[in-house]
Amino acid sequence: MDVNRTVPFVDWDSAPFWEKLKEGKFMLMECSECHHVFFPARIICPECWSSALVWREASGNGVIYSFTTVEAGATAAFELLTPYTIALITLEEGCRVFGMLRHGAERTPAIGAQVRCDFEIDSNSGFVFPVFGLV
Repeated sequence: MDVNRTVPFVDWDSAPFWEKLKEGKFMLMECSECHHVFFPARIICPECWSSALVWREASGNGVIYSFTTVEAGATAAFELLTPYTIALITLEEGCRVFGMLRHGAERTPAIGAQVRCDFEIDSNSGFVFPVFGLV
């Protein structure tokens, strides 16, 4: 489906995340001092305030912590996708991320359901977006 998605603002701290998505890799930041894993990218660790940070590849696996389905009132960028589901996902690495959830009529999301990250290319912008599917 050809959708005119809103293009994200890419800055110096988020650029590695967006670049690695093109390679099919979902990246998280990890503190080299306290080993806290977090998302989104920041210049300091939210736990110990260290600036010794590295990117690490996430497994892409997680469970649904919460979700909501948008039935109406979507912006123009998402109206072709409506209805769509947004989920708050707890990744195996311990941090939580928001993501679009793919599911069909035969499978409905549930809190605690397992998901796996996949990647979707927007044909208009060339951006690769992470999407999660029920396992």
